[in-house]
Amino acid sequence: MLYARGDESYAASPRMTAIYVVAAYVGSAGQWWEFDRRWRRSMDKLGIGGIGCHASKCATGAKPYQHATPQQRHEIQRRLIGDILDSGVFGCVAASALEGWRRKKKLFSDFLGKDLRKFNEPHLLAHRQCVQLMIRVTGDATREAIAFVFDRNTDTGGRAREWYHQTIKSSALPAEDRARMGPYSEGERTKTLGLQAADILAYAAFRHFSGRPSWQWNELIAAKGVSAMLFGELYWQELEDDIAEAMRKKAEPT
Repeated sequence: MLYARGDESYAASPRMTAIYVVAAYVGSAGQWWEFDRRWRRSMDKLGIGGIGCHASKCATGAKPYQHATPQQRHEIQRRLIGDILDSGVFGCVAASALEGWRRKKKLFSDFLGKDLRKFNEPHLLAHRQCVQLMIRVTGDATREAIAFVFDRNTDTGGRAREWYHQTIKSSALPAEDRARMGPYSEGERTKTLGLQAADILAYAAFRHFSGRPSWQWNELIAAKGVSAMLFGELYWQELEDDIAEAMRKKAEPT
């Protein structure tokens, strides 16, 4: 069994943001043990054992980092990135550019129908993209199942978990991919420390795909330990084309 820790990043709200990012790190039990060991030691040395690293707040000096100097805040992020790279976990990033989705939202909802259209939401689409990307990029190395833990988020609620279990039971993905979808749960970053790793990856990826400079992103990808994909206009158009083809086949006489 492999273990993934995931988080998201967006601006304003899930439905209003231009870019919605879901990022996750995946690794073996041994790799996560090593990350936890390293990051606990770093937090103790930095004096942040009670709060850890919340990337966006740490980067901007928001509470609870308002009394830390810019140099101290930089060091917190730098140490976390170093511990991620040294532990050997692998990152996956799904960045959804939502302008195309907004134009086609009604089409997608109509195709899904009344029982499934509730899943036609930005955060669920990005979760789906991240899970599928992780299954695909790790598929050449292993067929082990992946147990997912995502950061508990009141904005997204429990519908991501509902979508996840619905997908396992459906034929939307190949059976061999669904077999790799292990347990799904939500956690707290102060208890499941890997969520802090996912948080800084999501934050850095959001800045990168939003066209803003991110030294965090440059350091995280330098060791080639991250696979990232932007789901932009071409993706939404191909999805529309697939729907049109499915509807055409459905209308053909049998």
